[in-house]
Amino acid sequence: MLRSMKKSQIIRFIKGELAGREAEEVVGWIKSSSDNENYYCVLKNIVSAGSLSDERASREEWKEMKSIISSLPKREAGPNTVRKLNFYRITSYAAMFLLLCSVLYIFYDRNSNMKIMEAMELRYAYMDNVEEYLNILPSEQKMEVYAVKGAKAKVILPDSSEVYLNSDTKISYPVKFTGGKRRVLLSGEAYFSVRKNADMPMIVETPKNFKVEVTGTEFNLRAYDNDDKSYAALYSGKISLITDSSAGVDHVTEVRPNEIYEITDGKLPVLVNNEPKDEKLWTEGRLKFKAEPMEDVLKKLERWHGTRFIVKDDSVFKYNITASFRSESITQIMEILHYCTPIEYEIKENVVTISSR
Repeated sequence: MLRSMKKSQIIRFIKGELAGREAEEVVGWIKSSSDNENYYCVLKNIVSAGSLSDERASREEWKEMKSIISSLPKREAGPNTVRKLNFYRITSYAAMFLLLCSVLYIFYDRNSNMKIMEAMELRYAYMDNVEEYLNILPSEQKMEVYAVKGAKAKVILPDSSEVYLNSDTKISYPVKFTGGKRRVLLSGEAYFSVRKNADMPMIVETPKNFKVEVTGTEFNLRAYDNDDKSYAALYSGKISLITDSSAGVDHVTEVRPNEIYEITDGKLPVLVNNEPKDEKLWTEGRLKFKAEPMEDVLKKLERWHGTRFIVKDDSVFKYNITASFRSESITQIMEILHYCTPIEYEIKENVVTISSR
């Protein structure tokens, strides 16, 4: 699997910056599968291309190259002369071949970067690691959308699937889905309405060591990088939760409609009894907390309103909150929390300072 070796370590190996055990690890990883070997070869070409001259081969240089090749000596002579001529002809061809390879490399690798990427697209058509796949693509072949704190966004994917992004959420995807998979990288929370295509499943990868595979359905996925727990709620069709097990083998959990699974890093997904409709209330502009720890409440409020919280007394975190909000301002919400729990607060320039009273 590509995730078992960091790309930065492979690049250092290509540049000759690794030795000893680290170099042996890379060599062993390359030999472990044909996919790894192919990935290494393409990455090596890209790194090598980055060290080439920026000069590009012009059409005049191509014509001159052809004329040089066509003007190679062609004459008969005695045995010794023929042997000498053949030697020079061979070395000339060899030198010309090396020069031609260099020009071709510059012309196609530097002047036609899209050609390389198309070849890589074919070679890595079935790459499982979405993040590695997107890292390979040049910036002009991928999209990245970020819904800042205090805002939300809607994204139309290349297959016309719709994705609604909650605050502080980032989504990345190629400008065109190819190679038999629709690859999407998500960090945050999003509601997916996926166009059905059984021949090209969508793979939604998260920063929490799990991904979702879907052919066409509606589901809500919450996977913030700074949250301990993630949640997947399904509303129609089916999705597969793919998690990494301790044994290094992917574990697949099939999710049925109106089921919610809690995913904790390093553990198998767990079915929870939360209300599925509550998971997507944010798409209606609503926030709902049910006996939720204060720490998680403040995280959601920070994302929802774009505010920053400073907690001076850790005892604040011992309280659980049950409440529902729709269009209240951060001042109104804090005033409600003030009356529900023994806390004091101060708001100054979008910063909320909280302490116990």
